[in-house]
Amino acid sequence: MTTAVINYKELVHLTPFAAKPDKLDRDYPLTNIYVAAKTGELVVADGARMQSVKGAVSFDTTTYFDGFMLDARLVKKLHRAVKGAGLKPDTVQAHITDTFNINLSVSYHGHTLQLSGWLNTGQYPRYEQLFPTTEVHKLCFHTNTMLEALAAVKPFANKRTSIVKLTYQPTAKTITLSVTDADGKRTRGTPISTPYNGWCVPMPPRHLHIPYLVECLKMYEALNVGFVLLTSNGGLSPVVITPSYDPPNGREEAVIRRHLICSVDAKESN
Repeated sequence: MTTAVINYKELVHLTPFAAKPDKLDRDYPLTNIYVAAKTGELVVADGARMQSVKGAVSFDTTTYFDGFMLDARLVKKLHRAVKGAGLKPDTVQAHITDTFNINLSVSYHGHTLQLSGWLNTGQYPRYEQLFPTTEVHKLCFHTNTMLEALAAVKPFANKRTSIVKLTYQPTAKTITLSVTDADGKRTRGTPISTPYNGWCVPMPPRHLHIPYLVECLKMYEALNVGFVLLTSNGGLSPVVITPSYDPPNGREEAVIRRHLICSVDAKESN
């Protein structure tokens, strides 16, 4: 038997970012949370975005494999049971048997809750290759301020595409959010400040899906992350949003979080 001890809060925060399973392919790898043995990392993706949390897992010394895939639906079921029982656990233990069974258990003030399921098989995608290896552009902004700015412009965006354009003004050190509706009418929001920035070349406008950006920032808000960094290496490469270790946060944590969102190739007439 192999045992992995996983940070409960970090695991639960990842479940919304897993791909939604369909009836034809229940074993699709992206419907799972990947638990990496070598790096102590949790990874989840849905094809358009990805979240990585390093430092949230510890394995016993008898582990000899790269990791395993944990069905996000099983984690959601566990979370509902934990809430229903009024428990507030810090960790969840995942016990893996040779028969590909997985048992999840949490303990809190002498109470233990267990849940069993099948361990999903297959190969998880090589997620590390998707994260940019350079940071040509780096912008910092306040999590809640960006959420408020997105809420202000979202009603005017095209309901089908729901895309926001982020434009950085280096002189004013601000980011302007703008959206275009189905008729091509452009709406610009109030610029928000960037207390820290670093770049090698001027940052071109980036187009991102509003729901993906909002969900990412709400997760960080729930984790009390006041400021985040948006980094990219240019072009249509994905952007990576992480807690800011530069001023004004200025401190590192034991858990390293990275959230990747694919950019959109938006054609504009103006």
